Amino acid sequence: MKIDVQGFEDRVIRGGTEAIRHAQWLLLELSVVPLYDHAPSFDELYRLVSSVGFSFAGFTDQLEGRTGEPLQVDAIFRKTSA
Repeated sequence: MKIDVQGFEDRVIRGGTEAIRHAQWLLLELSVVPLYDHAPSFDELYRLVSSVGFSFAGFTDQLEGRTGEPLQVDAIFRKTSA
């Protein structure tokens, strides 16, 4: 399941927990630096995804700023519990 909702990931995950529980994999676009008002941090989303039964499996892509610093990453999470 891909979740790319421009800073609303936490609300989508909390509201869609039942649907997410059916997924085996999650792909989330996560901001490494604040990009949207009231958007959850990378750490907050990592903890939230872990709390619904997924573990971090790796990155697939990265968006960089002008100086090469990472701004957003596409993170993959694997289901670890029922």
